[in-house]
Amino acid sequence: MLRYLSLAVLVLEELNGTTRRFINLRRRSGGTCQSYSSMIPSRYYCIVAGVAITVNLNTLNGDFVYDDSQAIIANGDVSGRSSLWRIFSDDFWGTPLSHPGSHRSYRPLTVLTFRLNYMLSGLYPFSYHLVNVICHAITSALFIALTDRLIEISQILKLFCGLLFAVHAVHAEAVASIVGRADVLSTMCVLGAFYVHLRNELFCGLLFAVHAVHAEAVASIVGRADVLSTMCVLGAFYVHLRNEATFMPILISAVGLLCKETAIVSLPILALYCFIKKVVVWEGERMDLYALGQD
Repeated sequence: MLRYLSLAVLVLEELNGTTRRFINLRRRSGGTCQSYSSMIPSRYYCIVAGVAITVNLNTLNGDFVYDDSQAIIANGDVSGRSSLWRIFSDDFWGTPLSHPGSHRSYRPLTVLTFRLNYMLSGLYPFSYHLVNVICHAITSALFIALTDRLIEISQILKLFCGLLFAVHAVHAEAVASIVGRADVLSTMCVLGAFYVHLRNELFCGLLFAVHAVHAEAVASIVGRADVLSTMCVLGAFYVHLRNEATFMPILISAVGLLCKETAIVSLPILALYCFIKKVVVWEGERMDLYALGQD
């Protein structure tokens, strides 16, 4: 997920920077360049979301398979055999985090959505698949919103990018598998955090939570040194990048973390984007100074 999203950010920002440089060069040479609207029509969001739902309609008749049995059917946190607060002290599979056999996958909000499904329809798999498909539709709409703000291309091409994301086969397993909701929700929150960051042009501070790679450091008491040192390093890096901050991207990232721990990648991606953005701006200013010197 980290490599996939990082590559997406790099490609989008490079396309945006290349487009800006091309427009500037055309203006300096006296040529004309097409002006693209920065706001795509609302119907495009509906089209992308509708296509995302349509291509996944065949998953609605699916049953519980593979990991669904342990994560949902046999999970007391989902069926209500355990108290509601146990969701926040158990792992994704309903095992207490303090248990030696715990998987250490902490995704309470995803489990909470499963519990809401159970309260509404019991173990009827249709409703579980329906929520997955709806979440994927929202995520696809968020992707085209990001495309709208990152790339200066025609509205039709922005729509094409959104449709490509909605129907891409890389999402098939996450959407079709009920337990894949963790991936869908966390990705939705990552894109949401990035979109809020772009919309407000403000950067967030630090949020660090448990990822599987940190399991040993977090589970071990003496591992606190690693956690605190990493937190301070990242905090210093974020504060250095921007002077202004908003807590909304942090809040959305936190929600993603409670869905699946891989959502932690949202903050490094935001930091990477800010760095690339500064480099592009610096290159643009340098080109302007060079052009003035030639004049």
